[in-house]
Amino acid sequence: MNISHLKAFLEIAEIGSFQHSAERLHITQSTISARIKTLEEQLGQDLFIRRRDGAQLTPQGHKLVPHAQAAVQAWEQAKLRLSLPEQLSHMLAIGAQMDLWADLLLPWVDQIKAQRAEVGFALRVEFSDVLLKQIHEGGLDMALCYSPSRMPGFVSERILLDELILASSEQRSAQVEWREDYVHVDWGESFRQQYQQAYTTLRAPALTVGTYTLALDYIERNGGCAFMPKRAVKDLLDSGQLHQIQDAPVFEHPVYLVRPSAPNDPELVDFAQACLSQMLGAT
Repeated sequence: MNISHLKAFLEIAEIGSFQHSAERLHITQSTISARIKTLEEQLGQDLFIRRRDGAQLTPQGHKLVPHAQAAVQAWEQAKLRLSLPEQLSHMLAIGAQMDLWADLLLPWVDQIKAQRAEVGFALRVEFSDVLLKQIHEGGLDMALCYSPSRMPGFVSERILLDELILASSEQRSAQVEWREDYVHVDWGESFRQQYQQAYTTLRAPALTVGTYTLALDYIERNGGCAFMPKRAVKDLLDSGQLHQIQDAPVFEHPVYLVRPSAPNDPELVDFAQACLSQMLGAT
């Protein structure tokens, strides 16, 4: 059975659209339709109910999901293991949302390496939607994301609840009016809803960025303010390089650890998760 066919199946199962799945896989809609048709012919089962507004899994399609995930993950793991150096016996593929690279992923990897020298790593830094796609397809063993997985066969554990505070390069009162130096960090749909409820009359921001680290770089150069994780900018607040605007709202923003419920190497994945819990408990 062709792995590309299984990847196409999992993509459609996740987002419910042949057209959008083809766009994300960078193939034509006719190509993805042909892959699913071939898969259905090989299995002798209809996998999707095609509708005008998208595609829905049939009962047989739902049954195929965990098997397709296992097959794709096994293929990705085999490719990694075949390229392992002699001194390594295990490979762990971990992804992290871009803003979680320095303060979570790197110390987590250090913690694992200190106890398991035989483990090699494949580390990827992306936005959460890309990471979820990669872990669903078997390209990752674990991922630190701002969004949980909605796919069957995966576990999403909330490991942190970040406080997003309005941090400024200078001391000031709450942002109740339009400010030209406000940098809007796009933290996702949940944050956008909270932000719009708190600031019902503000104009659209002049500058929007995808990560708070980009906002930090901009503010360091030009001054300004942005919503940032209090945990991540604590040292800057303590040193006076940033100032929390005390009467501004504080928004909650969860961080999830996403992993397959039945990983290929459960002992290693469980160990890595325990290292993460230990690290977070010590901070």
